[in-house]
Amino acid sequence: MDAVVLFDAISSATPLKTAASQLGFKVIAVYTRPLSIYETEFHLDEKALKQDADLTLFSDNLEWIYQKIKESRFTLRGSIPGLDSGVELADQIALAFQLPGNRIDLSSARRDKGKMRAVQKQEGFSCPDFAVCQTEKEIKNYVRTHPFPLVIKTPRGAGTSHVYVCDDLENLLEKFRIIQKSENLFGEIPTHAVVEDFIGGNEYIVNTFSDGEKVHVTDLWIYEKLQTEAFKNITTSAILLPFSGNKEMQEMGKRIAEGFGISRGPAHLEMKKDPIRGPTLIELAARLCGARLPFYVKKYSNFDPYRATIEVFTKGSYEVPEPIVFSKQIALALCPIFKVGMIQKIIGIEEIQKLSSYETHQLNVKIGDLLQPTTYLTTTPLVVFLAHKDREQLLKDLKKVHQIFQIDVK
Repeated sequence: MDAVVLFDAISSATPLKTAASQLGFKVIAVYTRPLSIYETEFHLDEKALKQDADLTLFSDNLEWIYQKIKESRFTLRGSIPGLDSGVELADQIALAFQLPGNRIDLSSARRDKGKMRAVQKQEGFSCPDFAVCQTEKEIKNYVRTHPFPLVIKTPRGAGTSHVYVCDDLENLLEKFRIIQKSENLFGEIPTHAVVEDFIGGNEYIVNTFSDGEKVHVTDLWIYEKLQTEAFKNITTSAILLPFSGNKEMQEMGKRIAEGFGISRGPAHLEMKKDPIRGPTLIELAARLCGARLPFYVKKYSNFDPYRATIEVFTKGSYEVPEPIVFSKQIALALCPIFKVGMIQKIIGIEEIQKLSSYETHQLNVKIGDLLQPTTYLTTTPLVVFLAHKDREQLLKDLKKVHQIFQIDVK
């Protein structure tokens, strides 16, 4: 029986299981992190992880995973990452079983932010100055020749977790210490941090798909972020953009995907249109975009990112429709709350559901929970998905969501 192995196929990648089954494949689900990480960070229990899988493995040991697949009753036809944490193992298993995949020599650069910057600079792309720092002395040395604001980030995180914009040395060193002693989104404690110059301009999502021969931009979004003295780099919205604009950003996105050896499958690129540097990569991930955005790309366009991903990693190629056409405008409202206390009341959900653009929502808290201030994507209390044929109405409803939602604490 033919099968595909999916590494950490949760959140936006969960529908890969269904897509694989519909194409006649059995599903081997590999989860690379401790169960507690999926429960606390992604609100998923063991039952949910095992759902729609024919074989479930919990391990990040390459040799053990390889042996279990070899011993199974399945013939492996594809190896696919769901989250960042599964990228390198998916590449390694594809190589071990001689399956369609991406350049193995660049696999770690598609995962580690320091190595990512090194390849970015080596390939001649616009790139901020950066340093991989293990000590406070190295941080101070970098600061001597680089003006604030500076960015410091954990090297193997995701979802803006442990990514900080700092305005002075004291704050930078404080965040370095936090990164050094804290688990990232995937439960890993880093040995170093990446410090880099701040990239200016608006922030965009450029999602690409490589069909085995060329790279296509499948969807383009703009982020809206909250920047205050107390809370920085907090994403509040993602809004779908038309292909007719931002041609320079799209072309650069395709070039970067090629430069990082992504010849097959999806890539999620976060970029800024820096007024000095031009289109500049913040970071990339060789997997489907998060926040369930691929689900709405499938629902409201003529491109199915899930089927395409399964086919390109099993057959080696896929025919992407040209052009990709959207029947509705789409937006995502992420509703941060900066209060601390026991939740007494959650306000506005029913009113939000009545908005003409409303699709669905994900409420990540409940009455009686201890609320902490939002710091990154997965700590956002409420996420609302919106779609409408009228862009103006969509944007009005997006604004209303942020006005309506509130939480009372004690």
